[in-house]
Amino acid sequence: SSYVLGSSVVASYSCTDGGAGVASCVGTSPTGAGIPTSAAGHFTFRVTAADAVSNTAEATVAYDVGYGVCLDYDPGRARQAGSTLPIKLRLCDARGTNLSSASVTVTATSIFRVSDNAPGPLEDSGQANPDLNFRHVGDSGASAAYLFNLSLKGLTTGTW
Repeated sequence: SSYVLGSSVVASYSCTDGGAGVASCVGTSPTGAGIPTSAAGHFTFRVTAADAVSNTAEATVAYDVGYGVCLDYDPGRARQAGSTLPIKLRLCDARGTNLSSASVTVTATSIFRVSDNAPGPLEDSGQANPDLNFRHVGDSGASAAYLFNLSLKGLTTGTW
């Protein structure tokens, strides 16, 4: 599973035993409590159970926590072929709080045509993003964002 930083995720699990009965059932967070989502990364949620005669069992579930993406442009607006599309975005938490920072690199990886999933080239416009990394713009706080100037040259009519 994947969650956005700061998401409210509640632990829900139970343990059963067909013999001596459950003596303990302990998870990374207690059932009904929040699962940690305050840091980005790959995490494991673990539940350990023991029965009344000391047999134990463990179950784990992996989950990822990452940034949300808040768009600062209209992706539904038509653009003319051959023009440049400035893609501006912010990294956000689950509440929409701006987490953009010059210390976090955002990289463009691909573009594809949604209507028939035909892959297309990903090009920056005029060496504005020669390494395909978004440029961090603004200082910090509410004005911080990332910008990528996408060249629309060579793209056919369609939804990309």
